[in-house]
Amino acid sequence: MSHLNVHPLALVCIVVVVAGSIGLALGLSSRSEGWVRVSASECGFYVYGSTTCLHCHALLDFLRTCFGEKHIYFCPVNLDPLCMDRLVELCKLLKLHTAVVPVTLVVCGGRVKAIVVGQVCSRSFWDRLIESNASLRIPVYLGTSMYLELVFHNTSSLREFTETAAPELFGLHTKSIVAKAVTGTPRNLCTVHTIAASAR
Repeated sequence: MSHLNVHPLALVCIVVVVAGSIGLALGLSSRSEGWVRVSASECGFYVYGSTTCLHCHALLDFLRTCFGEKHIYFCPVNLDPLCMDRLVELCKLLKLHTAVVPVTLVVCGGRVKAIVVGQVCSRSFWDRLIESNASLRIPVYLGTSMYLELVFHNTSSLREFTETAAPELFGLHTKSIVAKAVTGTPRNLCTVHTIAASAR
């Protein structure tokens, strides 16, 4: 399978791991202290980011302003090795050459509804993702352009993926979130469909 090169205009930060360790940084808190589990009828945003990433700061500020603190969960890859491990696995699944942040999972009704790579500060874009019909076909965006879909075989596999990609939303703590989708048996949970450039 080919890997996607990150578009030069995408507002992302590349995550650098030095000698296998994660550097500490100052800035955003390591967790969203105000996070309250949202009801099944509500949506939330699970954001993989870094406390040193300006695009992450801008996106988090935007989402908090538009949707409220209780709907945002921040997973700091530079402060939490588990967040970093899961981000690396997720980026492999998304056919990215390297781990980048921010990566945002839109979670509604306990299931991922969309994944967005990069900083997008458009209320109408996020509203459209939230209001889209629930499906086993999860769109993945690079900025505002859809570049692939994760196609899940059933609701159980989508729920399992969501629990492993955003375990804190379910009160879970797991070492490897997307391991079953990436390193174990990827075809058991989902298949990855690349969107042709002409269709974007």
